[in-house]
Amino acid sequence: MLLDRLPNRMYPAFGLAALDRAAKERLGQDRCRTSDLKELRQYFRKHGGLRCLYCGDHKATRWDHVHPVSRGGGTVKGNLAPACARCDDSKQARTLDQWYRSKTDKRPDWRSYQRAKRIINTYRNYYGYRPRSFLASLNASQRQTYREFRRQLTTLRGFLRKKGLITDRGL
Repeated sequence: MLLDRLPNRMYPAFGLAALDRAAKERLGQDRCRTSDLKELRQYFRKHGGLRCLYCGDHKATRWDHVHPVSRGGGTVKGNLAPACARCDDSKQARTLDQWYRSKTDKRPDWRSYQRAKRIINTYRNYYGYRPRSFLASLNASQRQTYREFRRQLTTLRGFLRKKGLITDRGL
């Protein structure tokens, strides 16, 4: 039935995670431009079609960070891959290996996992992308800024926990 769901609820822990991601994206200097997406679409069309990298669905409507932003992945060529909404939502902030080993409902089966790994390796090599940790991707000044940001975020998390707005399971 249409209109049978309420809007998604926003939780404070999710807000903290969103702030952390926003800071990571801001501090990470490299970022594709909208004009780069044409090149990425052409790359994927040439190498198997513009479909979900993970399940093969032809309804790839999003760009997924293969190496998650939270783990140092950039919004750059070599790390953005087409994904369907279902796979993108299921994968969340996991690497392909973590997602495959997880207990989530919509994770790739062995065959899809192996196929995605091959495609990712070829794609990364083509663009010279090498995953690295978030802190390793920053210069000394950026690392200091991020560490101070995290201290402030931890203080805010403690305040929210003290007021009962988040639990120990929250971010």
